[in-house]
Amino acid sequence: MPKIIVGDRLLTGQYSQHSVYKNVCNFSTLSGNLIALVKQMAYFAPNSIYIEGCNISTVKNITVSEKEIIVGKHCLARKTLDIENSKLCINKLTFHQALLGFKEACVSQFPEKSLAFLLAPEREQFFQSAFDRAFVQQMKFAFSFAQKGNLLACAKNMKGFGFGLTPSGDDFNAGLLFGLSILEIIENWDYSKLKLDILEISKTNNLISNALLTQACEGKFFARLKNLLDTIGASPHQIHKAFLQMLAYGSTSSGDLLTGLLFVVLSQGLCFHKKGLVHKQ
Repeated sequence: MPKIIVGDRLLTGQYSQHSVYKNVCNFSTLSGNLIALVKQMAYFAPNSIYIEGCNISTVKNITVSEKEIIVGKHCLARKTLDIENSKLCINKLTFHQALLGFKEACVSQFPEKSLAFLLAPEREQFFQSAFDRAFVQQMKFAFSFAQKGNLLACAKNMKGFGFGLTPSGDDFNAGLLFGLSILEIIENWDYSKLKLDILEISKTNNLISNALLTQACEGKFFARLKNLLDTIGASPHQIHKAFLQMLAYGSTSSGDLLTGLLFVVLSQGLCFHKKGLVHKQ
């Protein structure tokens, strides 16, 4: 019996092959829900299925019901499956300070073409062409709203801009949402309305971006990011190892997402985190 692990966000439906990559095969429903069949656990996300030894590119359809999941020749009873927990396990008393140390040590190692220049202006040196400069100006314009506490306007102006399969602006917006989910843990404030508003304003026709944004809104972390954040505050060796694994996520996606996340979590004093929010009881 092969090792089988499923994510904790697999919605019921009939899924057809959407896109095929070396280590991930995506499947979508007609309504736009997305799940992924992954070759290695390093690529695991809350909407993923891992079946040891499975030739993922040959699978054309997946059926998910309340009781079972059908993947090719595999008919899996859901109650018997190992479910990967996508929630964070962090020390809320020390996390903020530990994350600040991570930022100071690692932002300089973010991908050159990532949005790290929003946190470290000297990194604009990596954007020299006219196209690059226009991109930088657009991203700085969008980011200026976040600096004033208006995350919705920031997300609206970030949406869809940038490089990669998931554009830089979409990854940054996911970082905002992941960051707010972290603040819910360490501050005990309810950001659900703000997160839902950011999610709705950030959605595009890109199903992969939309799946990431939705997971971020729900506080469900994909494997590489969860591993990194759970490691923050551990030994430098453990953090460095997890950071290198995170850097392998996309071309600039890791840096773009972490830029949004770091900004939100480390900007606790900004007014956005108390406007219209209800303290958790």
